[in-house]
Amino acid sequence: MQKTSMLRLLSLVIAGLWFFQIANVSAQVKPKELKGKHLQPFVELMQNNLKAWSFHKDDKVFDEAGVDYSKRPDALFWDTSIPLQGFRGWDEYQHVIKSWLAHGIEQADIAVIDTDQFKGWRYKDVVWNLMHCEVALRLANGEQPKPRCRGTSIWEWEGDRWRLAHETFSTPVTADQPVFQGKRPDDPRIEPHLDFLAMAKQMAAAWGAGALVDLPARLEKFYLKNHSLTIYTPWHPMPVYRGWQAFEAGVKEHLVPNAQRISISVNDDLEAHRRGRLAWSHATLHIETLLPDGEINPGEARQTLIWFLTDDGWRVIHEHFSFPQS
Repeated sequence: MQKTSMLRLLSLVIAGLWFFQIANVSAQVKPKELKGKHLQPFVELMQNNLKAWSFHKDDKVFDEAGVDYSKRPDALFWDTSIPLQGFRGWDEYQHVIKSWLAHGIEQADIAVIDTDQFKGWRYKDVVWNLMHCEVALRLANGEQPKPRCRGTSIWEWEGDRWRLAHETFSTPVTADQPVFQGKRPDDPRIEPHLDFLAMAKQMAAAWGAGALVDLPARLEKFYLKNHSLTIYTPWHPMPVYRGWQAFEAGVKEHLVPNAQRISISVNDDLEAHRRGRLAWSHATLHIETLLPDGEINPGEARQTLIWFLTDDGWRVIHEHFSFPQS
């Protein structure tokens, strides 16, 4: 009996140590930047995805890109264009091309450019990548502009392949450029995540709490300030700010000379999707930019945030917010 009890105790100790080791390893999992052969599959996924989006006015169907998208009804996708609230699920998203056609765009060839700017990170079964893209357009009036855009794409492994769970594409604007203004329609499908909504609103309040020169000091507590941090603001320039020091320098160089203050309020349509220590959220915003001459430039915008749970709480590891183009 004594020997059996000792064996049981030893088994419990070993099991406890094994569980502790597994739990400890799990707790130490952090987002890892993808490089080389680990990043290349996502470069190819994005190139193929954008090629599938490319179209000609005489095409009969516009669903080639559908295989890349999660069919979950709560998935939300933001094109560079309106509507402000974007498209929920592939059934809605595939019709965005009809909007392009209605605006006189007869052909679009879309591709990833600046491949040195293509970056990706992985946390377990979630990958997000950042990119620059170009849209070669042919308009009904014969013009052939080539606007550039940047994108954030969030992929999730769904058992058989990677699929897009959320994406946002945008074109940066100047602080005084007219931006989209319109009413945000009610959507009964929205189920706000109150914890992330509260944090996003606190961040937004910090933007307008003082002069832009002091903005980084007001915001820094909300961000994970390591090499993985990336930030896209809706204003020029197009490249992403990599790291906190780059964002501080960007505020000083690009925002402070062009605006006195920027006030942001987050609407109650924020939704969040959590996967362990990682989460992403998306919401629409109202932004008011106080220009140097005292004029206020108001607009409606969107915000995608990727959060990571640290020992000190949730911190933003990626931010992309933008104005939809009307």
